[in-house]
Amino acid sequence: MIDRTDNVVDLNAILHPGSVYDHPREVVADTTLSIGEKRAILASWASDAAAVASNPAFRELPGSNRIVTIDEVLEALSALARVSQKREYFKCRPETIGDFAPKLFKLGV
Repeated sequence: MIDRTDNVVDLNAILHPGSVYDHPREVVADTTLSIGEKRAILASWASDAAAVASNPAFRELPGSNRIVTIDEVLEALSALARVSQKREYFKCRPETIGDFAPKLFKLGV
């Protein structure tokens, strides 16, 4: 999490996301993180290092209170990619934002 007023980065959120986030959707919705930071956190969640030993389809980050499926992590990465693509599109064509703008701001883009 980043405090934009003084550019202070909460390294705990980046290095130990399980202590901050209980679900991949929370990462996508966090307005204080950049797209790259969100990707890094979700990638660490998707990695085999976070796999539950007895069931590799599940992921658990150290410090987390919740186990999520790999599908939930991949769904969050996909949602982040869609948001990123739309953000790039609207940077090129700001006159086309129209009714989509409130959704972008709600997602923290």
